[in-house]
Amino acid sequence: KKEDINVDYEDGILTIEANIIVDEEQQYLMRERRSRLLRRTFSLGDIDEESIKAKFENGLLIVNVSFKEEVKKEKKSIIVE
Repeated sequence: KKEDINVDYEDGILTIEANIIVDEEQQYLMRERRSRLLRRTFSLGDIDEESIKAKFENGLLIVNVSFKEEVKKEKKSIIVE
């Protein structure tokens, strides 16, 4: 479910967490419920934080990220005196 998924970004690290709960319904006197936390981290470096978008549809999580445009530094020649 969408409510069980967290997507966070901090200091160049994107973290995706999902809490999976499985109900095992059987015709016994006892009912078991298992849960499991899944976590993945990705080092993305310098990205545009405002561009991060996440969409959960049909059981598939899609995260879109835009990297900041790299400013090319020009080579500067130093005159030796």
